[in-house]
Amino acid sequence: MASSSIQWKKSAVKELEKLARQVIPDIVQAVNALAVDPLPLGSKKIRGSLHTYRIRKGDFRIIYFNRE
Repeated sequence: MASSSIQWKKSAVKELEKLARQVIPDIVQAVNALAVDPLPLGSKKIRGSLHTYRIRKGDFRIIYFNRE
């Protein structure tokens, strides 16, 4: 299976920088894992959108686009 590329929005990076330092690596790891498996167990499609999904990592919700 080929991996996809991850592109961070500037606003997402700013929000990530505001979080506690101990949770940042977990969130970055979860996002990077989406390059290999864009629809992991627990991912949910956002209603009203064709390519938008979400996953949860602890108390945080990660919103992403999957164009496959």
